[in-house]
Amino acid sequence: MVILSWNGLAISSFSRASKILLGEAESTKFYFPVVGTEPKEYMQIAGKAALFIKKELHNAETQRLNRSFRNSPSKAPGFLDDYAFLISGLLDLYEFGGGINWLQWAIELQGTQVDISVLLRVKEDHDGAEPSGNSVSAINLIRLASMLAESKAEHYKRNAEHLLAVFEKRLKALPMAVPRNLPPPCKTLPPPRKTPPPHLEVS
Repeated sequence: MVILSWNGLAISSFSRASKILLGEAESTKFYFPVVGTEPKEYMQIAGKAALFIKKELHNAETQRLNRSFRNSPSKAPGFLDDYAFLISGLLDLYEFGGGINWLQWAIELQGTQVDISVLLRVKEDHDGAEPSGNSVSAINLIRLASMLAESKAEHYKRNAEHLLAVFEKRLKALPMAVPRNLPPPCKTLPPPRKTPPPHLEVS
């Protein structure tokens, strides 16, 4: 069975691994298996996973996701974690060497996530073995605010601030329980780009 949220995490992992391996010294390749030592192979795996999800678990007309796949897509709609983890994976796929199309899809899914009110449907904020969907959503919004032009960036910035405000008491009282809700490099929201990435049209 293919679980959408877990595959979103896998896409992030393979995309980030490709970046890490790309920066490794040639001598360290001795410690890796013969198969899978090339950074591009990790990006290919991440890309194939994203393409499978887009083909089998994504409705292009409604921009909505299905929860899982086993011989065919399940009837269960995507949950908060499914949207948040996939968007995070697509942002990593774009940021670490994938095409602009992954960023475009992440933007579309972020709009769907807000439109169908899955952002705060589950107010889970504990980051355990898996990060909470709301923690990842906050990071996604911050990342999108830093990637896009001013008008769209302000929209994502406001959404991120609203989401973080919901969990403000929890963050202040027990920050160790929500380590991903605000990543260390992002104590404040980054200034937005003056222009969107090349070849990207944002409505």
